Amino acid sequence: MSQQILDYKCPNCHGSLNFDVSIQKMKCEMCDSELDMAAFKEYESVCSMTDGMSDLGDYKGTVWEHTGEGQVCNSCAGQLITDGNTIATECPFCGNTAIIRQAVSNALRPDFVIPFKYTKDEAMNKLTQLYKGKALLPKCFKTKSHLDGVTGLYVPFWLYDCETHSNSAYDATRVSTFWRGNTQVTRTDKFMATRAGTMAFDKVPAFASSRMTQKELEQIEPFNYTEMKPFSGAFLAGHAAEKHDIDFAQQKSNIDSRIRNTIDTAARKTVSGYNTVNRRHLNVGVPKHKINYALFPVWILSTRWKNKVYKFTMNGQTGQFAGELPVNKRKAVGIGAAITGICALLGALIFMFAGIGLAITPEDRAFYMIFGFVGGLFGGAVFGGLVSAVVIWLLIMQLKIARRKHCATGYASGFNMTHRNDIFLGSRTTVLNTGGNMGRPGMGGRGGFGGGRGGFGGGFRR
Repeated sequence: MSQQILDYKCPNCHGSLNFDVSIQKMKCEMCDSELDMAAFKEYESVCSMTDGMSDLGDYKGTVWEHTGEGQVCNSCAGQLITDGNTIATECPFCGNTAIIRQAVSNALRPDFVIPFKYTKDEAMNKLTQLYKGKALLPKCFKTKSHLDGVTGLYVPFWLYDCETHSNSAYDATRVSTFWRGNTQVTRTDKFMATRAGTMAFDKVPAFASSRMTQKELEQIEPFNYTEMKPFSGAFLAGHAAEKHDIDFAQQKSNIDSRIRNTIDTAARKTVSGYNTVNRRHLNVGVPKHKINYALFPVWILSTRWKNKVYKFTMNGQTGQFAGELPVNKRKAVGIGAAITGICALLGALIFMFAGIGLAITPEDRAFYMIFGFVGGLFGGAVFGGLVSAVVIWLLIMQLKIARRKHCATGYASGFNMTHRNDIFLGSRTTVLNTGGNMGRPGMGGRGGFGGGRGGFGGGFRR
């Protein structure tokens, strides 16, 4: 008959951890750390935990039989669904003018739609308003006539509702430093914080069109769901709708990431009072979910400059813009040179007059003036170069209209914590002796792992 020997490792020093009958706890042979059975079972459970998330399900919608007319771009194969009265002379995705009309098949009927609130003229005016105050923007961008195309388009989105329950664990440390005579002692306490909780998500969006990037669409979020309507083909009058070409299954990883990042951020905020916090595991279950298919309003504006097309997207409901404006490099160089030159000249003058004051004799005055002028010129130029780099960077940042959002915080309820525990895993002590013998980093009460006694919250104590 075979025998199985269980070897448990101390979470603090990785020494052997055995059950001590006299204290009825798990005890480390090397650092004398002690772990009560309840804390040991939770620690063991967390160590066996793996990162993961339940399957998000799939969408089962109906094919929209009355799609009206279809328009297909010969260049990028973009498919637009219209009401038959919409005239599309230019593809909103690539700018191609070769548009053909044909029947569009296998188009899903949307569940919801958010109507346009901004007109074409309002979209153009909002874009030109963004040009103001941009010092590095080329002048030709500041005229409305330079816009090549403005298209109102209903973009397809997947909307994901779900309720989640999560279990997470974080490695945390608390560092304290104190002196004992000439000896500096740094003590690092190690903890494992476990958290469990529930969190609900309402209509987390994921785009369903490959011809618009995730970055473009996330930058114009959020949409106001209170104005969302049950779908009707009448909303397409005067506009076009992009046919979905990304199935929900293809967006599961994106939705998974947004939900996990949101849960991780909320759970991590509850792990406070530590110097460092690092996630060890996060497992998310999705016991309940719902998927909808919707059309959201987007204005797509494009303009050309130096044979390059710049595309901007605007939320047709809220007016939020996304895009990146071009940089006038010649003007950026001019601003940088001017700042550097001014700083160099000021530095030269300041150091030159300072050198005159340092001269002891009239014969030394010329030497100190020249030395101060040259040194100040060089130092001022270096300082001016750093200042100009910062200024130009800030001016370039002005041309980035929106910044990307990575999580789904705006679609989530609060984190309802159902369990929390901070398990003390022991201490590591570092001794710096500034006079005398250096302390030896050992185990137990010998300047190493887990010296002394004490505990935290009924968890791991030494």
